[in-house]
Amino acid sequence: MFIQTENDKRQVEFFKKYIPQMLKIDRVENFWHKYKTKRSITTKEEVEASYNEMKLIVDTFCYFLDDIFKDFKFKTPRKREKFKSEIIMYWHQGKDTPECSKLCYQSFLKNQHRSITLLNYEDVKKLVDINENVKNAFERGDIGYAVYSDYLRMLLLEKYEVMWVDATIFCIDEIPSEYFTQNFWSIKGSYMSGYAEKVKALTYNCRFGQVYLLAGKDNRIFSKVRQMFEEYFSRFDINYTYFMMYTFFEWLYRNDEIIHKEIDELKENNTKVEYLTCARDLPIKDEILNDMLSKDTVFYKLSNRIEYDYSDKTFIGQFIKRHTKE
Repeated sequence: MFIQTENDKRQVEFFKKYIPQMLKIDRVENFWHKYKTKRSITTKEEVEASYNEMKLIVDTFCYFLDDIFKDFKFKTPRKREKFKSEIIMYWHQGKDTPECSKLCYQSFLKNQHRSITLLNYEDVKKLVDINENVKNAFERGDIGYAVYSDYLRMLLLEKYEVMWVDATIFCIDEIPSEYFTQNFWSIKGSYMSGYAEKVKALTYNCRFGQVYLLAGKDNRIFSKVRQMFEEYFSRFDINYTYFMMYTFFEWLYRNDEIIHKEIDELKENNTKVEYLTCARDLPIKDEILNDMLSKDTVFYKLSNRIEYDYSDKTFIGQFIKRHTKE
């Protein structure tokens, strides 16, 4: 298996002890190496191989979760409360917010009318009861910001009637009301132009969409994922994958008929959510810019890990300007 950091070494030791099948998966080393080095998957053969690898990896993780949760007694979801706003956006540190996240927040203020609250970690600690085992794992450095943020959003979504939005989501229009009235809602069908199969390969099968935008009337799935986090970290002190919450969702899809139905009923939406980042270096042409304004896409995913050029000379600069300036 590809080893890069001390945490990778710990993960390998974890696999040896608890999920030895992971070390036997053909080409798993190549898959994670490509993921960690951001290597592009280009050929049809690589796409097919990557999809098969991911399916096998997710299946293996689900078998591991079977051992933990097949007899686990999930508690009834907590009764939800109203929150002071309809949307929550989260930036952990609360200060030194990156330019990308500032622009994303501004886009929600300008382009849609629903109330939004930008929370930091200190705010969240006052709003929900954070499990000590999960918090300790984060404070020890055994899990990173991303996995910890996954857990925190489950706490908030279980307790409050809100939509969770990552701080790297750019909004260009009013948010459809059905996003708030469905039992479960997430972005689903995040296909890049000409790259549908690549996305499919890297997200298993786009079954439930993406976790960077979540909402819904029913808090059943959020409650159960929250409980899975807490039970898992009562037994172990390291996450087995960066995408652990995705595997929780997948396991629940396979084992909970109500959640299975709610996820299946979720229609494709925001199919161009990845376009903006992928098209950031394209030549500035009105037809390309206009094509971005798909009727079904009101959200675009950006990243604080990418250094964007927001000048008028760039495609992304013109697009951002159009939707953040009066």
